Amino acid sequence: MTRSEKAQFEEAIGRKAVEPTVDIQVRDIPSVPSAEWEILTGRRAKLIARKYEGGLTSEESAELTKLQQLSSEVIESAFPRPRLSADELEEIRRALENGSGEHRE
Repeated sequence: MTRSEKAQFEEAIGRKAVEPTVDIQVRDIPSVPSAEWEILTGRRAKLIARKYEGGLTSEESAELTKLQQLSSEVIESAFPRPRLSADELEEIRRALENGSGEHRE
């Protein structure tokens, strides 16, 4: 993490970051796109790469778990999944069973 990235991350999470891991105490879910989101995903990507290159410490593993959860919350908040009624779900199920790609409005 560069000095500038560390400062941005500390501002985003509202506290001082500890190298090499970061104790996540997020006050607000960052918006997409934002500097906070870029920092969060950058750190998450570094931890994922490290996980597959040789493993994580227990602290890094806990941090990655928090970052994965936060990422899911950010994505769900920014891009909520459509909520279908029981009737709509049943219609989709029937269409899939019948091999029909047709959908009625």
